[in-house]
Amino acid sequence: MNVFKRNFLLLFTFFIALPCFGWSLPKLSLNPAEQQQHIADAWADNAASLANMGGDESDSNSPNSGFDPADKIHGFSDIVGGVPQEVANIVDSFKNPKKYLDAGVKVPTAVLFVGEPGTGKTSIARAVVQEVGGALVSRSGSDFVEIWVGNGARKIRAAFAEARNIASRTRKKVFLFIDEIDAIGKRTDDGQQQNSEVQQTINALLKEMSGIEGYSSVIVMAATNFVQNVDPALMRSGRFTVIDIPLPDASKRELIFKHYCKNKKLSSNVDLA
Repeated sequence: MNVFKRNFLLLFTFFIALPCFGWSLPKLSLNPAEQQQHIADAWADNAASLANMGGDESDSNSPNSGFDPADKIHGFSDIVGGVPQEVANIVDSFKNPKKYLDAGVKVPTAVLFVGEPGTGKTSIARAVVQEVGGALVSRSGSDFVEIWVGNGARKIRAAFAEARNIASRTRKKVFLFIDEIDAIGKRTDDGQQQNSEVQQTINALLKEMSGIEGYSSVIVMAATNFVQNVDPALMRSGRFTVIDIPLPDASKRELIFKHYCKNKKLSSNVDLA
């Protein structure tokens, strides 16, 4: 009986308990050398997961931090067709907060861009960061979708910790951009959340956002194509300043068409107007 209990505890630990903490099991191989390498890789991954369990560590070397030097978006002038006036007003409030605070206007701490796919929400977000002269920490909503309870919330805390770390190191305003935020806590057809992991992730995001007050060095920006799928807790008044990015009209479509036809060999009888 003691042997049975011991074997049961070993199987429970390796196949049920450890995966709940995000630990991985080594791959199986018939080759002894490969199996040894698989075991070493698994322990290395598990050690990194254990080191990040606190959730306050930041990854300043993340490939999603900052701008690609080859990025073509350097400001609003690079957005073909321009940006909505609301976006320009938001940028002005970030640059001149005292002017707005003296007038009794609250400077936004979180901005949500809503619009159809292809309307340039991500490009506008990157242009906002460049116009303000800040730094960027970029994530996708799917980055925070996890199977094991607590992992999504841990990644939320780590993303905010990374943004705060960059802000304290560079003395710049840091924008944490979450693309496709509707992927976090996406509702089912009956309007219910999917599981407790989703709830913990949403709660962690709300807690981090509630800690941003006044003219903070960390600003949350997000974008979604499906605002109806965003968790209602995130859409409550005071959470996000929602800005609609509309589809381009005829004149803007012409400008976009001409932009993408630059350096292209066109027939002499093609009229882009």
